[in-house]
Amino acid sequence: EGTCTKIPQTTSQKGLQGCGARAYRIVERQGIIFVWGKAGATTEEADTSLVPTCPALEDDRFVWIDFSRDLPYSADILMENVLDSSHVCFTHHQTISKRENAMPLPLRLTTPVTPLGFHGEMAGDVPVGKTGEENIKEKRVTQRTTDFVAPTYMNHIIRSADVDSMDFDAGFETWTVAYATPTGPGRSRLLARFPFRFPPPTRRFLRFNIPSLVFKYLPDWVNHLGQLKVTDDDNIFLPIQECQVHNMGG
Repeated sequence: EGTCTKIPQTTSQKGLQGCGARAYRIVERQGIIFVWGKAGATTEEADTSLVPTCPALEDDRFVWIDFSRDLPYSADILMENVLDSSHVCFTHHQTISKRENAMPLPLRLTTPVTPLGFHGEMAGDVPVGKTGEENIKEKRVTQRTTDFVAPTYMNHIIRSADVDSMDFDAGFETWTVAYATPTGPGRSRLLARFPFRFPPPTRRFLRFNIPSLVFKYLPDWVNHLGQLKVTDDDNIFLPIQECQVHNMGG
């Protein structure tokens, strides 16, 4: 309840009632601590069913890497940016993509847009970049979906399957998961998670899924070096764009 019950530095315990603190309900989900924003909320008020989680992290077939960073722009700008897949080819040119890979990415909403968010899927097979070229060469199809859980969670899912089987559960699957947390005016913290599910080995003598093992035991510092380069790309554009929006009254 935030009540101070003892002051170890003194023998006199007078004035304890003035030393308390505001109490907030917290819950841990998938390694992240979530705080209910209203101080003194009851258990009924702090509805834990509203906590957005990533289903892939509950599936033993997935491995994932995590990344976090404080950013010089607001959480709403951050969320708008990561939801927009079309920015990747331009902003992250020669980092994780190329401008020549740019193409229309028509997202078809499959649920109504509400204050709680939305779900959408790409209208048709959209093979993008090197992975897309490989999928075409290997006669695989691609399925892409997007979820937004307002106000701080989103995920993109890319799945592939053989044309003959169309079994997406047996193919490659990758998620881009982002939590956008406000830390102050014009500042935010990104908590990103990247789950991967690799197809089982096709060669009989391979007992282990090599790509899965690589991602599972990849040192954090190696992962962070790559992710820092990606967010550095965004840091060039987004703070300036936010200032322009603010100056126009947005």
